[in-house]
Amino acid sequence: MTVACVLKSGGVFTPEWVYRLQTQCSRYLPAHNFVCLTDLELDCETIPLENDWPGFWSKLELWRPDILTGRNVFFDLDTLIVRDASCLFDYNGNLAGIDDFFHPSLTATGVLAWDGSTTRNIWAWIQNNPPPFEGRSDRYLDPLFSTADRLQVYYPGLIGSYKAHHLADGARGYSVVCFHGKPRLSDLPPNNWARQHWEAQDGIWQNARAA
Repeated sequence: MTVACVLKSGGVFTPEWVYRLQTQCSRYLPAHNFVCLTDLELDCETIPLENDWPGFWSKLELWRPDILTGRNVFFDLDTLIVRDASCLFDYNGNLAGIDDFFHPSLTATGVLAWDGSTTRNIWAWIQNNPPPFEGRSDRYLDPLFSTADRLQVYYPGLIGSYKAHHLADGARGYSVVCFHGKPRLSDLPPNNWARQHWEAQDGIWQNARAA
């Protein structure tokens, strides 16, 4: 099983976001291989991005053939994992995204799960439908995900939205909390529970690398 993320340089995200996510995955998911698709040199396993696509559009490279085989789970960098999320590894379908938290009939791609055998078909769809590089990549992918599974259906109560589910006072039982857009984790006040949990990962990954 591989857990993947994407970091494109030049935006608001930095390597620290990758390391904090990696630490959360190591604590709350079963044994796995963690990898980041990026154009930077990082202190973790990486796969070089091949296309100079802007920002979150680089996420489309997840489906380049032959780089992520087997079973895969993806998290956006602005994702907080606060308790056991191992059930995501039980997903055995071809492709799953999540419901858009404000428009459930649409797809969001903050958390994904897929089988590597599907990547060639997905990549072919991307090649045949060139990305517009404007608006949201989720809306661009809606036709592709129209028949895909939704992780909230498979695992009710597992994935929540900090904004849509009003989680300023706590995770309320969710294991995975998505921070799509503003506020970002880095925007929250220092005494906020989510920011404290997120920043608490620093000492863990720093100590692990020192060892």
